[in-house]
Amino acid sequence: MKFSVPMIQYTRPHGHQVEGEIAHDSADLDELVQKILLVGYRFECEVLRTGDFSLTIHDPAKSEDIAIELIFNPKQYQMVERQGVMEDALLKLARQVKV
Repeated sequence: MKFSVPMIQYTRPHGHQVEGEIAHDSADLDELVQKILLVGYRFECEVLRTGDFSLTIHDPAKSEDIAIELIFNPKQYQMVERQGVMEDALLKLARQVKV
């Protein structure tokens, strides 16, 4: 079964916000994502100048990130591996938040 995480991506060079999603296959992750969204938090991502990928959970009410996970140079992975790396990082990120 396919699930997805709604995501705000900040694009370079000016940080424009683009809505998107990251697909995954984990029911455990989906359960955490739904709880996080229910309390009003949102998922955000950004490709850093170093090529690393930043995933955050943002609290719009406080205008602050409450959890962060980095994926170092995701381009180094084959496409199949990249999906697993992204899913693992999202799971680690979601587990940082107490909801």
